[in-house]
Amino acid sequence: MTPQAWVTLVVGVLASIGVVGTLLQRQRSEAADRMHRDRFDARAEWWRRFQWAAEQAHEGDDASSELGFAVLEALTESPLVTSSEIGILAATANLRARRSSSDTGRGEQS
Repeated sequence: MTPQAWVTLVVGVLASIGVVGTLLQRQRSEAADRMHRDRFDARAEWWRRFQWAAEQAHEGDDASSELGFAVLEALTESPLVTSSEIGILAATANLRARRSSSDTGRGEQS
């Protein structure tokens, strides 16, 4: 083979390696994007469920309230919960505890 043929072969091989490397990097990047998007969507759904449960928990109806608090309790076990959301869930639980104690106090006074 002539030196020019070798140079052409080396350039072709290097270009092929570059194309394959670019395709692999793109595939990894798209997989990471999908993972981030899926996590974001799951967290958004968790928040929608939290809002629904909080609304149910603070309804006047006892059955709705119990259902709401049961869902809130289940939401606390989700791996999607962050430390700030744990604080929000704790505040909701504290509100329930205060309501329970005030309802108990009213029952004793009647």
